[in-house]
Amino acid sequence: MNPKINRLARENSPYLRQHSTNPVDWYPWSEEAFEQATRKNLPVFLSIGYSTCHWCHVRYRELARTTLSAFGGILQRSPPAYSYMLTGLMLEAEATLVVIVTDSEKIGLKEMMGVVRKNNLPQTILLLKNPKSARDLARIAPYTFDMDVKEGRTTAYVCKGQSCAPPVNDPRELESLLF
Repeated sequence: MNPKINRLARENSPYLRQHSTNPVDWYPWSEEAFEQATRKNLPVFLSIGYSTCHWCHVRYRELARTTLSAFGGILQRSPPAYSYMLTGLMLEAEATLVVIVTDSEKIGLKEMMGVVRKNNLPQTILLLKNPKSARDLARIAPYTFDMDVKEGRTTAYVCKGQSCAPPVNDPRELESLLF
C-alpha cells in the first residue's frame, strides 16, 4: 500500500518532507496556501517546525524492546541478522535510504561517497551496490534490483518514507536531496 504523497514531498526542508505522506493535505508557507484557505474559508494551521512527539518516542522504544525480546535468540545464533533487523527498523521509522550504484569503472564513486562522508546523516542507511554485491544485495534488499548506473556514472537513489527521488549522478544533486 503506497500512501498518497502530498505537495510537501517537493520541499527542501527535511521537517516538511517527513510529513509528505500524512493524510492531511498540507501546504508549505506560500501564497497558494493562503489563497486556498481564503477561497475555501478555512483556518490556517501553522507549524513552527517542532517535530518531537513524546508518544512517538515511547512507541518506538516499546517496539524496539519487543522486537529485541522476540528475536534475541536468533540474533545470538546469527549475528549478521542484527544488521538486517536494524535496517528494517530504521526503514520502518522512515529513515533516509541512500543507495549508491556503481559499475566496474567506478566513474564518480569517490565524489558521491564524499558527499555522504562529509555530512552528518543521522537515521540514514547507506547501501553500496556494485557488480560484486548486486546479487547478494538484491536478495536482502529486493528494491535495489532495478537500481542501475545512469549515463555511465555512479548513481545515487535517495528514498524517504515510501518514496524515492529520481536517481542522480551529480554530487551536488545528491547533496541537495539529503538536505
